[in-house]
Amino acid sequence: MVSCGSPSVTEELSSSQISNLIEKDARYEKIIRDLSDISYAFEEDPVLKAELSNYSYADYLSFLTLLEDSAIAGEAQKRGEAIALELFEKAKSNYSKALKDTLSAIKAIDANQFAQVTFEKYSFKQTREQYDFQRRKISRLHFKVKSKAPIKAIHIDYTLYKKSADGTYYDFDDYDDKFEINEGFKGYFSTNSKRLDEDASSLGKDFTVTSELKYEGESLGQLKSRLQVSRAYYEMSDNNKRLFAKVYGDKITTESFNSGEFKVEIKNLDIVAENGTEYRYPVQIGVPSLSYSDTYGENELFKLLRYFFKEPSSSAPVFDKVGYWACFDSYYSHVNKSDFDSNTLNDYIVDTFGLDEYLNYLEKENSLGIKLKFSISRYTDISPLERLLKNQ
Repeated sequence: MVSCGSPSVTEELSSSQISNLIEKDARYEKIIRDLSDISYAFEEDPVLKAELSNYSYADYLSFLTLLEDSAIAGEAQKRGEAIALELFEKAKSNYSKALKDTLSAIKAIDANQFAQVTFEKYSFKQTREQYDFQRRKISRLHFKVKSKAPIKAIHIDYTLYKKSADGTYYDFDDYDDKFEINEGFKGYFSTNSKRLDEDASSLGKDFTVTSELKYEGESLGQLKSRLQVSRAYYEMSDNNKRLFAKVYGDKITTESFNSGEFKVEIKNLDIVAENGTEYRYPVQIGVPSLSYSDTYGENELFKLLRYFFKEPSSSAPVFDKVGYWACFDSYYSHVNKSDFDSNTLNDYIVDTFGLDEYLNYLEKENSLGIKLKFSISRYTDISPLERLLKNQ
């Protein structure tokens, strides 16, 4: 029998039943509206209807009352914190030596440790056509490379900065890819394509590589055809490499960099040694601020364990349960957390496993309430048009 004479949530209510429920508790009004909106769902899903056939309006109101209880969420968070701390301590014990060995191995292939790359000088050259816009302009940035062993290929991404009047710097990478040097690699370099030129010869241990920023002169007709409405400058459609050669090329010298008016900063470095060993800087893209040490703060240690070993466990069991997010907002409204980032130690310890414990408690107390709340959310997210097309 439906509990305490309250009608089943799968029933179509009469006017008197609706009045009686709302008279008992005003919160029934929203429940009635929600269930009315998904009444068709019970016909579409007979299994769901069978599961909820003996689940009453009073049962569901009891479930919603649980969601309003901040004490339940607070206790769940404390239990989750204890579990998470235990997992973290276990991971630290199991992986501390493995982490040290891993970082030592990575340090051995760090391009920044293997070779030193420094800006050496700047040079500029242009052809002698009558009009400035027709000239071919080439800015060259020369970089000195000194390595521990001969290099077969090198790829450098760098950023150019200009000093502002207030002493701060701005870069030229706002709408273009990075400036780069690519010697000995076939066509391009990426983390998934470390192909060397077939005829690549040794670059040696001490050499200079050059990055060329070119502006190809164009006729006045070609320039006019590229002019866009409300654009004040022709060069707006050029990329940054062409812009630099065109606008700054003949106006600056090596001294412009030495004085700090301009600045070069290397962002990424990839090297293949003659023996085929690959080196990269930054060493791991996922841990860009990685530094080498025998001791780490807990937050940094947590990130490293997660990155290299996926421990402590990458997620709580709650995230594998269908419909967990039906209780998500209620939990975080009580613990004053609107969102979370599972990559940080504090959120992992305080929040993630707390949510799991919260759901465990609700499942024991009122599991069908989770199923119904999830169903209401899922079916009301479907627009009337989508519902019509689905049923055709």
